[in-house]
Amino acid sequence: MIRAGRLVAIPTETVYGLAANALDQAACASIFAVKRRPADNPLIVHVEDALQASSLGELGELGRQLASTFWPGPLTLVVKGRRGNATVALRAPAHPVARQLIALSGRPLAAPSANLSGRPSPTTAEHVAAELGTLVPLILDGGACAIGLESTVVDLSGPTPLILRPGAISEEMLASYGVLPATEGAAHAPSPGTRYQHYQPAVPVVVIEDGTGRTAAEVIDEWADALDRAGEVPALIAVGQARERRWQQRCFGSNAELATGLFAAMRELEADATVLLVSAPSAEGIGQAIRDRLRRAAGGAFHRAGEVPNWDLPKGD
Repeated sequence: MIRAGRLVAIPTETVYGLAANALDQAACASIFAVKRRPADNPLIVHVEDALQASSLGELGELGRQLASTFWPGPLTLVVKGRRGNATVALRAPAHPVARQLIALSGRPLAAPSANLSGRPSPTTAEHVAAELGTLVPLILDGGACAIGLESTVVDLSGPTPLILRPGAISEEMLASYGVLPATEGAAHAPSPGTRYQHYQPAVPVVVIEDGTGRTAAEVIDEWADALDRAGEVPALIAVGQARERRWQQRCFGSNAELATGLFAAMRELEADATVLLVSAPSAEGIGQAIRDRLRRAAGGAFHRAGEVPNWDLPKGD
């Protein structure tokens, strides 16, 4: 099917991807059509190894070092292209099913997340089937994704290597290679997953973080009670122990567990809830990537506990 220019949904260690032959222009166009993806939002090309990557883009010395350390794995490198493209985004996935498909088809695979553009990314085959249905002729079920968040994207196409999108390969892990976090307004290549609103479930997402003298948990309890009195149906996503509340909760033991389960929790809770209240995790390690996804899901804003929110709380009795 890949050789014939058709689409196949595939598992990776990050999220499920909607894959097509990256060298087939018509096949790649069908990815954009099925996902309803903006035409100027670039695709990541999944390769078997650094050798195949080098046939598509100029890795350079730093790119080869990063590939040697982190591939196969959740790291995408944006480099100068070799086939008429100014830049190309390349990644060697770690999931055995994705790797076998690349090897057996003999083709690099363009594979953005297998969901409608702007929605939470799919982390199981069931998520893909529920959202895309018959639009995808084949879904390879490789089980639940181990990481649950999209890859870290590093731009190597300019004079300074920059992180364009945080992921499981954290800022701390890349610092020794001279890779810097991207600063707002910095000139760099377009990056998948950063130019539009993303990861948004069907209901509003409100993210609250600890503030001076007040915790996110305290404020979430107050807001949830007020929402409940007003006839809304709140639900909670957080790291920590579940509390004895009547509203639905998805609580995780660590940031890593939250990363793995965040998108699945959003998809589960949106079926019944009218508002998702999320306690912002710490920024260390993969927490930075979680915060990035939550900020986009929430429309760009976090609320700090103890400060006046920029939306009106429902007034109960």
